[in-house]
Order: sequence, then C-alpha cells, then structure tokens
Amino acid sequence: MEDMEISFPESLLRRNFVMANTKKKTTPVAAKKDNTVEIPVVAAMTKAEPKKEAKVEDNFDPLVTTNAIDKDVNILCTNTSEDLGDVEVQGYQMNVSNVKGAPAEFSPSFRVVCRVSKNTIKRRKVVKAGVIFGTANAVGTGADAVKNLTIPKSSNLGNDGTAGAEQEGVDGKIKDNIYYHEETPGGYYGDWTTREDDPHPHTHWDYYALTFYATSYMYGMLTQNLTYRAYAVVEGTDNNYDYQENGKYYKYEYGNDIYTINMYEIARNLYENQKMSTQTAHNYLYNNVLNIVNMDKNRLQIANAMMVKLNIKSKDHNYNLVNACYKSMYDYVHCLGGYKYSQRESSVPNKDFAMKKYNTDGSIGNYNKELLEKLNTASGTSYDTLSQWIYYEVEKTEVNKSPGSYYTGYYRMSQYSWNNGIITDYDVDEE
Repeated sequence: MEDMEISFPESLLRRNFVMANTKKKTTPVAAKKDNTVEIPVVAAMTKAEPKKEAKVEDNFDPLVTTNAIDKDVNILCTNTSEDLGDVEVQGYQMNVSNVKGAPAEFSPSFRVVCRVSKNTIKRRKVVKAGVIFGTANAVGTGADAVKNLTIPKSSNLGNDGTAGAEQEGVDGKIKDNIYYHEETPGGYYGDWTTREDDPHPHTHWDYYALTFYATSYMYGMLTQNLTYRAYAVVEGTDNNYDYQENGKYYKYEYGNDIYTINMYEIARNLYENQKMSTQTAHNYLYNNVLNIVNMDKNRLQIANAMMVKLNIKSKDHNYNLVNACYKSMYDYVHCLGGYKYSQRESSVPNKDFAMKKYNTDGSIGNYNKELLEKLNTASGTSYDTLSQWIYYEVEKTEVNKSPGSYYTGYYRMSQYSWNNGIITDYDVDEE
C-alpha cells in the first residue's frame, strides 16, 4: 500500500461501472438503531378542560387533522419515519487510459465510487465524507472488519488526531495496511446522473470517488483483495460526539455494508457484461488484466500442452523452445526482460506477446517463429501468432495420462457489442 497513490479524476465514464451489490457483502453491520423521536405539540384552544393525550404516528406523509379536537390537549407525535440519508460504497470503475498523466499510465488503475446524503444522516447534518480501505488480510471479516474499518475517536493517525471537519482531504493510517481518506471537493462529481426511479437520486445524494493508481507497473495489484467502507462526518452534540474541533462537535457515521473486491473481479464484471464504452476499452481489460492473470496462472499448463503436442520426452531442443516460451510468459506478465506495459496492443488475444530469444542450448535463434512452426505442424494448423495457437489449441489438448481432462490456457474472449445502456448498467445480480 505504501507505493499506492490516490488521485481524483474530474469526470466519470458512466457506463464503466460495477455496482457494489453485484459482489457479495463480506460483512453486514448490525441493524440501525431506532430513530423514533417524540415531539410535543400544543394546540391552542378556547377553554381549559382536563388534558388528554392523542398519539399520532408520523409515517412519511401522515394525515393529521384537528377537526375532532375541541378541548385543550397535548398531542404527542411519535415520528417513526426513518431518515433515509446514508453513506455507502456504490460501485467500482476501471481506468483504461494509459497515456501520459492518465491514472493507468504505469499500471492498470481503478476507483471506488461512494454516495452520501446531501442533507442528513440520522437527522444530523452531513459535513464531509470519505472512504476507509485496507488489504483484506489486515481488515479481516465479521466483527473484526467492522472494528478495523472504524476511525478511532482519539489517537494520532498521522495528522495530530482524527480527521477534522474543517480540514480538507485529511488522510490517515488507522493501522498497518488500513487507511482512510477524507474526500476533497475535487473528488465529488457534479455531473453524476441517475435514473428517474433510482432510490438515491443525484438531487439528494452526492457521489464521490477514490482512485487508486501506481507510479510503476504492479502486477500484484490485479489480484490484491482490498476491503472498503464509506463513512461520513456529521454534526454532533455536546453529549454525543466522536471529536471536538474549534468549539464544534462532530460524529462519524459509517456505511452499513463492507465490500471486498480486486481489480481482476472488477474487470471481469465489466468485460463479461460489455459495459465499456468502446471496443478498445473492452480489449484493454482483456489484454492488461484478465488474460494477464490467466497467463500467469496457467503458463505451466500451456507449456505442458505444448510438450504433449510435440511429444517431448527429454530435455532436447524442442524442450528448450517450450521452456523459453514458459519463461517469456512470466516476463511478459511482470513487464520484465524487455516487455513493457506501455507497448501492449489493443488487439486480442495479446498478439504482441512474442517469445524473447533465450540462449538455452548454446545457440540463439528465432525461437518464436520456430516454435510456432513446430506447433502448427504437430496440430495441423496454420496460426499466424503463438498467442493464437495457445488460445485455440491448449484447451483442445488432453492432459498427459488423464484422458478426458484438458489443459487450461488463455482467458476466453467475449464478443463486444454496444448493447448495454445506462439502465442495464444499474441491473444487479440477485443475492
């Protein structure tokens, strides 16, 4: 986490969005406390009579009338309607631009999007909002996650105390690998749009984002599970507050839901549901996230499939060709040995992957071309690139001495088509 930086983009690609509740919640928080309040109302009448009490239930739009009241009474109004204001993680987005200065310039990047009531939460005025986040291992699950994703009321978090409501963008470290970020004005989106029937319309909720990006290529971040919880700073009282600043009282309110997700899962949701706005963006997810992870996970199976096809029984020249490919895949995945993240093309499946030259048997040759020719001959095919052979032939190759079982290779491509409008973007999976 130390080499992760945080930035705030000024605009949001609306389609490029994963709803938070398409992922299972890792930790439900206890139910909300009862918000019932009693409001005494005195009706002015003409003549004093023995007092009676009438109980009126205020349920959103109750019909309250004094037509039947002809004596001096105290009306006891019990407001059982709930303050609908909240602060929650809304979803996730992928940044796909790797041009100079873009969030994904050096490595794939993503952002977590949250919402917060513009007015009140539990009838307390909202002052600010932010995100608490940490590695899944550090945060834990269940009660541990709830406790760990809570800002301490009084401790030194690197800014001489808790986040101050009068200070913009205060960041702090709660404990190792768990941090919080208080949103700045630049992180809020004035152009966020919602459907007419959205339960959290932009007229009553603000939307803000926290973007994670790296200053160098970081393959490990593609599968690093991170856990998130949204929080808000609201006005407190002298007998109910978390911290005091400049004579004012403030309290933290937390999102009821805690989510854990990684970049691979975000990209898979966007890719499989075709939520990217362009073919290039769609292919970016395949070439830079999905197939990169699969290539790393399955490169041994890919090499074994090649050995089966070439009937390799010893460490001969053909073995050296396959071994060179195995090593090249590792370097390609981690951007080592001359492979560069910035040079990955948008064509799929990763057509820019070509073996580097390894001096494994005392000679240096064009191993990429030679291996491809041998594999095409063995399988009776005529593929133009090594990646094409891997994509189509590995999963047709039976595992050695395991009839009926087949090797696994590249991530399976999804045909792109523009068929997901803004309404479809908001569809959620049933839990």
